[in-house]
Amino acid sequence: MVLRSICIGLCSLIGLYGVFGQEFVLKDAKPEFVNMYENVTLPCPHSQKKTMWHNIGKPRGETVLSNGSLFISNVTELNSGIYLCVEQQDDSVIYSVRLVVGVPPDPPENVTVRALTICVVVTWHLRLDPQWEEDPSGPRTTLHLQYQPEDSPIWRKLPSHISPTQGQVDVCNLSPNTTYEFQLWTSNRFGKSETVSFVATTLPSFSEVALQTPDGKGWSHGPITSQEPRHRIAGHILLQGQSMH
Repeated sequence: MVLRSICIGLCSLIGLYGVFGQEFVLKDAKPEFVNMYENVTLPCPHSQKKTMWHNIGKPRGETVLSNGSLFISNVTELNSGIYLCVEQQDDSVIYSVRLVVGVPPDPPENVTVRALTICVVVTWHLRLDPQWEEDPSGPRTTLHLQYQPEDSPIWRKLPSHISPTQGQVDVCNLSPNTTYEFQLWTSNRFGKSETVSFVATTLPSFSEVALQTPDGKGWSHGPITSQEPRHRIAGHILLQGQSMH
């Protein structure tokens, strides 16, 4: 995805100028999202004369049909790019399309975790392609997080939607002094990313902390009442920017 983003970004800056004797603005190209390894036919509408196709990049298995359409077999990410249907007589652009061969999104990066008594704060960074996320027909990216206590086979998932650009989520209502396994990944309609796995152990509550006896001869687990404010342990999953009521 990173290579594709760089290529499209550079092409958007320089435009297309050369063999056609005219500048072509890439942002006008209609996006077409297709699945990996599909056979794709790009029509050339309103074509009344002989046409040819030009694309940015190396052609791979492309065939111009008798009706002027472009046929591409077994597409891969290398086929992504701008395709132009051009009249052979005057090199005028009849139709343009931005072909995007869909792939799963990148996994979350720079994942960090900070464990508290009953909460774990998870942060991440995610590289997103704005052209994918903002296009109405584009494959929107979704972030997923699940967790389980180390001694439990049951995974728990967050009940609320997590925006991939949010960058942080607080998972609460956990048990003190307990080790949890977490899994974080992204997905779109073309598949899911690799899973990022990590573990975190919540801190013990104040009542579980061993205290030294006044005479210094040993340790005791005295009946200490937790000083943690009640409103912080209401047992909810809080997303960044939310507050307890």
